[in-house]
Amino acid sequence: FPLFTDLSVSSYTAVTEKKPEIKARIKSATSIEPDNIVVKVDGEIVYPEITAGEKYYDISHTPEQELKEGAHDLYIWAKNALNLEDATKVRFTVDTEGPEVTHLNEEDRPFFRCRGGSCKDAGNPRVIYWQPARIAFEDVSELKEVRIYAGDFGELEQSKTFAGVKSATGTFTLEEGRLYTLVAKDVLGHATTAYMFTDAFRPYVKKVTVRKSQTQETYYKGEWLLNGEM
Repeated sequence: FPLFTDLSVSSYTAVTEKKPEIKARIKSATSIEPDNIVVKVDGEIVYPEITAGEKYYDISHTPEQELKEGAHDLYIWAKNALNLEDATKVRFTVDTEGPEVTHLNEEDRPFFRCRGGSCKDAGNPRVIYWQPARIAFEDVSELKEVRIYAGDFGELEQSKTFAGVKSATGTFTLEEGRLYTLVAKDVLGHATTAYMFTDAFRPYVKKVTVRKSQTQETYYKGEWLLNGEM
């Protein structure tokens, strides 16, 4: 039977490139025709380069399009000259960015999200309204730590470490009217940086509807209007 060895991707180690070179070696005591080697990535047939050696065949494939963050499936099938066939399947993970950071409102619904450098602008920080602040963290690999600094990478004020989890929620008590820098990292060292400003004032939007002789006043919490976040 064909034997599959030396796979460049595995279920245990994340890939840190969006166009990873996928390689494997197929060993066989008898010959294998190229048409009898099938490779699929996420269910789609791809056409790898095949190099024949003495009783083995090396295959190599680099995706033309970037793979998305998260899990992907690799399938390899081969049949030799004796009509003996076998296949192998591997689910691997692509992780090139820092954890997703989500500030939750009073109803535990997302108020804003950051990933990588999307909130890395000290001149336009995200606003924290709810105290203590509930912040969720999620990564396709495992989380490692979160640190909160006063101001723009000033004194370290709070930190939290994680072990063996891909998602977690932390509660942080932050002083009102201050700028903070939050840095969340995964086990691969990828980081997300978010500048945040704490403000307990939550404005309200007033809508007045006049119906004949009645005046109806409706108040909406204004946080859905801030920073363009809907």
